[in-house]
Amino acid sequence: IARIDAQTFAILLTNCPAEVSQRITHAILSGLADFQFAWEGHQHPIHAGLSQVDAPPFEGCLEELLAAARASQSPDQAVK
Repeated sequence: IARIDAQTFAILLTNCPAEVSQRITHAILSGLADFQFAWEGHQHPIHAGLSQVDAPPFEGCLEELLAAARASQSPDQAVK
């Protein structure tokens, strides 16, 4: 897991077929949708948006891969 900015994170799955990463993406969203946290006696739901970037094996650096993940994140998908 890598922090891209204040409210955006990337999860890097190595050697993971697109179909498997898509199932993982859906499982994370489903888990977050079911999660609430309590703060000062109030329940607060978790809101999140996920983008999936399937990168073929390449010889680039981690920063390039994270830049691709960042570029795929549209403003309305930002984690809230």
